[in-house]
Formats: sequence, C-alpha cells, structure tokens
Amino acid sequence: MLFSLAAAAASLFAQDLTPRAYLITPTGSHAVILSSSFNQGAVLADPSAPIEDGKGTFAVPVLAYYQSFGLFGRSSNVTQMLP
Repeated sequence: MLFSLAAAAASLFAQDLTPRAYLITPTGSHAVILSSSFNQGAVLADPSAPIEDGKGTFAVPVLAYYQSFGLFGRSSNVTQMLP
C-alpha cells in the first residue's frame, strides 16, 4: 500500500502560479509588465477535419497593466493583459 501511494505521488505535478497573484501591494500601486507565453503540443481539431497528427508551437508577447486599490477595507488588484 505504501508503494502505491509513493507511485501515485510521483506522477503529480505542481501548478504554476501567476507572479504577484497573492502579493499584497500598497493601494495606488501601478505596474507595466512585459512577458511572453510559449506553448507547444498537439492541435485538437474537429474530428471531421482531415488533419492528422497536427502539432503547433508558438510564442506570444504579452503586455499587461497592474493596479492595486482598496475595496471594502481590503487590498485588491486588477490586471489587464494584451497578447
């Protein structure tokens, strides 16, 4: 039983968190963020389309604007992104 638990735990993966997602910033803070997003893998198309073994790779620059403010006495933030 212990071996099966260890084998199951070995196949688990951590989730990536967005930077600054849980950072409490002073109200009125602003930030302009420039980053990129890279993806690669299989393309999922409509089964009726004549596409077999489709693969894709793309990199997209991302521009974002971050602003923190107070809402009901708590620190809140808004992030707007443009790919």
